[in-house]
Amino acid sequence: MDVKDSPLGSKNSSRSRKTPRKSTPVKNKAQLPKKIDFSNPQTPNDKYDQHHLLDFFGIFEKLSATQIALYFTILLSFFIRWTVGLGGYSGMGMPPMHGDYEAQRHWMEITNHLPTSKWYFHDLQYWGLDYPPLTAYQSWICGFIANLINPEWVALESSRGFESLESKAFMRLSVIFLDYLVYVPGVIYLLFSIYKKSEWKKTFLSKFTYTFKNITSLYSNISIYF
Repeated sequence: MDVKDSPLGSKNSSRSRKTPRKSTPVKNKAQLPKKIDFSNPQTPNDKYDQHHLLDFFGIFEKLSATQIALYFTILLSFFIRWTVGLGGYSGMGMPPMHGDYEAQRHWMEITNHLPTSKWYFHDLQYWGLDYPPLTAYQSWICGFIANLINPEWVALESSRGFESLESKAFMRLSVIFLDYLVYVPGVIYLLFSIYKKSEWKKTFLSKFTYTFKNITSLYSNISIYF
């Protein structure tokens, strides 16, 4: 009798035969991680709506190259201004003059407590007001607001050298606010007037947009793992 015809041979041959593996069923598309729809971030019952950072970047998909460059530059300039403001300054904690910060604070002090006729003549040895009237009235407005928040910040004579964290934060925010109220709009208007029809718009903005949209696309792909 041939071995392969014997019961033992058939049993061995069946063992030696490899059993084909069962293929893993593909998950239903409904079970796969859902990709964030940036075009409609407020979809009801969407559990991914909590990712506000990703929704923020999705806003830029609808903007033009000029708008993206403009908004990004404004945000970046605000970040730089605020970060620099967290550091020290010349004359900090150094009596009797206390540096340029004290000069700006002192001008708010005298413009709020003295008549306009004395603004340019009061104690000229201690940071006498030597800027044009427009700056003086700006100090008066900021000092008026500071006096409403905390009179100690601009109290006449007794506030000299005052350097609390709150007063510093107020003065830094007032500078940033006035920058974005007057200076930044002027710069934007000037740039758009000069470069309205130049190659600068076609080269720089197009490259900037390409890079930024790649970043938003990366965030979109990462979002499926959240």
